[in-house]
Amino acid sequence: MPEKLRGLGWRIGRGRIGAACALALVAGPQVGSAQTPSAPPPSPESPRQNKAGPQTGAAAPPSNTVSGVTVTISREIPKVVGTYPAQGASIAPGILIIRISYDTRMQGQSWSYVTSRDGEYPECAASPRLLDDHKSFALICRTLPNKTYALWFNHGDYQNFTSMSHRPAAAYELKFTTSDADPVWTLEDAIKADPGLPPGSNPAEAEGKRRPGEDAPDLEP
Repeated sequence: MPEKLRGLGWRIGRGRIGAACALALVAGPQVGSAQTPSAPPPSPESPRQNKAGPQTGAAAPPSNTVSGVTVTISREIPKVVGTYPAQGASIAPGILIIRISYDTRMQGQSWSYVTSRDGEYPECAASPRLLDDHKSFALICRTLPNKTYALWFNHGDYQNFTSMSHRPAAAYELKFTTSDADPVWTLEDAIKADPGLPPGSNPAEAEGKRRPGEDAPDLEP
């Protein structure tokens, strides 16, 4: 463990992570396991996910009637319009919030983070959080210096980032690197690092007035 990261830990403190961001850290792609039994660890290019198998839309666009007005949900394939880090970016190591933003409202309990042979998969929390715009997902992670990271959002048979009409999003691979700069120590600073977060969104909810990162246990060497 590099000296500058010694003691980094997950400086998330004892604060409460948002509803979909568990503090349990794992070293592979993440799973929401509410609807599937536990499975063996995935091999490269295989994800863990919160639903098994690809998702498909209904035969016709779904609609809802509210006060006599029928609202039809778009069946366009969701596309990525922004990420943090940006594609190909070099960032400081440490705590990182990986954000993926789509061009339409998304299902909040459905996702597929998939490993890639183009880089390492970062250590991340157990599940992402759908942000206030209902188009962006945030996943709290940790990165190390001088690494190349890569991950897919939907890939192959794993298509669980879906729109409100259950249309799978177009597959997207994000690649980025880390430098040997001073690491990001706190979740608060990780939030500030992403100017593209939707206004008012907070990927983590701290208890009371405690700042994210206070009283967190240190990493073991």
